Amino acid sequence: MSRWLRNARRRIICLSAAVAVPLLAGAFTPAAADFKVLSPIVTKGEFEIESAGSVTRGRHRDGEEHQSYTTSLGYTFTDFWQAELEGELSQEPDEGLKYAATNFENIFQILPQGEYWLDLGLLAEYSRAKRAGANDAVEFGPLLQKQFGDFLTTLNVTLEKQIGSRSEAGTEIGYGFQARYRWWPGLEPGIEVFGDMGEITHLKAADRQAHRAGPVLFGTLRLGNGGKIKYEAGYLIGLTRNTPDGTVKFLLEYEVAF
Repeated sequence: MSRWLRNARRRIICLSAAVAVPLLAGAFTPAAADFKVLSPIVTKGEFEIESAGSVTRGRHRDGEEHQSYTTSLGYTFTDFWQAELEGELSQEPDEGLKYAATNFENIFQILPQGEYWLDLGLLAEYSRAKRAGANDAVEFGPLLQKQFGDFLTTLNVTLEKQIGSRSEAGTEIGYGFQARYRWWPGLEPGIEVFGDMGEITHLKAADRQAHRAGPVLFGTLRLGNGGKIKYEAGYLIGLTRNTPDGTVKFLLEYEVAF
């Protein structure tokens, strides 16, 4: 058996375990959108602590506000598998912040970085709703990345299926796109675009879909102990009448390799 086939088989086995274990255990729970574009590249032995959040305003000046904040711990166990456990606080209109979800997220790097035309990874996440009346969910999809000179582009396409006795919706499709200019590691300007298009078998009309886009600043600061701090900060503008006017997003992450 070729090395490529052996590696592919290992990835499939780990992917199956990552989805099946939480399904059987029922131990994890879904986060609201935290507006992150995920890279398909993982680094073996890397530990990370991450905090992210978003504040969204409604379509009008007096529109309702929604807040979501997540904190996560992650570790890359192999040269192709990163796992992350994430907790979420969220605030719905006329409510205070409440613990909403715990997610078990897995990223699988399918292709070696830089050896093919693009870099390919796979996201597999299981969630079980904490809020009363909410459904559990499974999310799955490809992570694509390509560098053009000093520009790095990343595309996530996700399929999400709610599960549970209260679930009636089909499988929904969404995306996240990021393009950044690699000017200096500590400051990289870019843009991000996010969208939710409805059920994959019955897409919503274009003006009823949710799409937002805006400028984002990225950066990586290296520390003396070999660790590094990553940050993101941006503002996303609603592009359709079914999308909130504006969303402020941020992310702060500490990474260190063992």
